[in-house]
Amino acid sequence: MRRVLHLPVAAALPPTEAVLRALDLDRHGGLSARARRALDQALGFYADRAEPRVVFESVSREELEDVLLAGPGPAGSVVGLLGPRARDRALFVATVGGEVSEHVSELFRRDEVALAYLLDAVASVAADRLADVSAARFAQQLSSPEALVLPYSPGYCGWPLSGQAALFDRLRPAEIGVTLNDSFLMTPLKSVSGVLLAGPPEIHAFDAGFDFCTDCTTHACRGRLGAGGPEEKGAPWTS
Repeated sequence: MRRVLHLPVAAALPPTEAVLRALDLDRHGGLSARARRALDQALGFYADRAEPRVVFESVSREELEDVLLAGPGPAGSVVGLLGPRARDRALFVATVGGEVSEHVSELFRRDEVALAYLLDAVASVAADRLADVSAARFAQQLSSPEALVLPYSPGYCGWPLSGQAALFDRLRPAEIGVTLNDSFLMTPLKSVSGVLLAGPPEIHAFDAGFDFCTDCTTHACRGRLGAGGPEEKGAPWTS
């Protein structure tokens, strides 16, 4: 099963509070009236110009293992541990489109730093939210409505960023306009990739005894599991 989705902007439009949390401003008095107007302007530009798109494709346990084994370190990653437990799984790539990132760069060139910074934050939060949207849409395709679907991305939890190369080779997301460069960075920049793992909630539980868990400052994976999974308009996650 392969699905390509051209989503309405509202599917991943970040609420103001989510952007403030991403900027760590919710604990520091929020924004001045001038900065709030700039954030509203950034949200407005995003709403006008974003083109959120998603592609996901179901893969077998063996196909996922092939993707993981094509890069370094899969045995020591969370997804390497949890993947075999999943009842269903899919590779995914999602993007907010290129025009938003291009405008961020243009604002920096025009020395409109505050607005550029805020628009960049809006787009980053939106891209993260698209991972949850992808999980929710994949869940709708499954025969087990009680399954908890969570996204896991290269660059986090022991899955090296270079793992995107094998993922892109298998999924071929150029169909939605996303490509990968030699440094394993995606274009458009505000994109997210990974695997969606579906099954009973307990498949996502693991002992945080990996070396990288010691260095983790957020342990946001616990919050994702405790919250009962993603919602299409729920809070973004970063693991």
